[in-house]
Amino acid sequence: MLEDNDIDKIINYLGQPEKKIGNELIWQCPICQDTHRDNLKLNLQKRVLKCFANDRHVGEILRAVNKQSNVNYHKSDFTPLKKPIIMPASLTEKELEENLLYMCNCNDELLNNPKALKHLEIKRGITKTTAAFCGIGIDTTLHQWVLPIFEYDTTKVIGFEYRPALLPNAIKSKRTPAENESKKNIRRKKGSLSGLAAINSKIPSVEVLAIVEGFFDGYALCQYLQEQGQDKYYHIVTPSNGISSLEKQIKSVNFSDYKQVYLYVDTDDKSKPTVDKILCEYPFIKQIKTECCKDFNEHYMKCIKGEKGQICA
Repeated sequence: MLEDNDIDKIINYLGQPEKKIGNELIWQCPICQDTHRDNLKLNLQKRVLKCFANDRHVGEILRAVNKQSNVNYHKSDFTPLKKPIIMPASLTEKELEENLLYMCNCNDELLNNPKALKHLEIKRGITKTTAAFCGIGIDTTLHQWVLPIFEYDTTKVIGFEYRPALLPNAIKSKRTPAENESKKNIRRKKGSLSGLAAINSKIPSVEVLAIVEGFFDGYALCQYLQEQGQDKYYHIVTPSNGISSLEKQIKSVNFSDYKQVYLYVDTDDKSKPTVDKILCEYPFIKQIKTECCKDFNEHYMKCIKGEKGQICA
């Protein structure tokens, strides 16, 4: 049986769960990398970690976790599958836990709201499965979409981006003055932080870094790659403070971790100066253009989901 400290270390090591069902946190096992991404389960009530493909994988994962924590629990030549977790200086462990809980609550609120899910799919092409996978949520009291910011290299929830949710009145919640002030405090506390935000986890099979301009572009690309069975080869990130911040944020990337780097950005005058500087400084980056549409989300809706074509290159 695992102790509380062991559970925290496991979650820090594995990153954001693929999904949560009841008392179970679920991941793709980093060793066997199952295609269904659901065979490694941590039961919080029973305090048990289990890989349903191979029990021996749990031992290897725990040894890696303890090595990462600088605890020589077992002698082993096993190499950790991920880099050591670097905690954001501005957030405490408690604040990270609060962020994770807030994300899960908002995600549950969306997944249990058929009208909001339908609205998301009609307007953005994003399905319920993708919403669950990416942790997309909604705060019906604030009338906001809640988009989690996963830290680029650790997938810790370090903040949130908010988007106005222009939803039908039937799925909005009325709020009292007290609730209004409470939600404002939550938003102030959990506001977005600067840096690259990960749309999906950086797992050992990743070969391509895909940089997209916005969160919904990233969700659409992630969904498309999952539909093609290619998502495990792509690590998708977006600048959480807009395209103009990418020139600075991209300096945090260790390009040696990838075989290829693709840049998906909007085809407008606002993006061009930043893109030109990045391509000049990093000539190995390949820009993927969607000339027929302004961004990848629109391209996914019109050209891919609409079955009019494939990715513009």
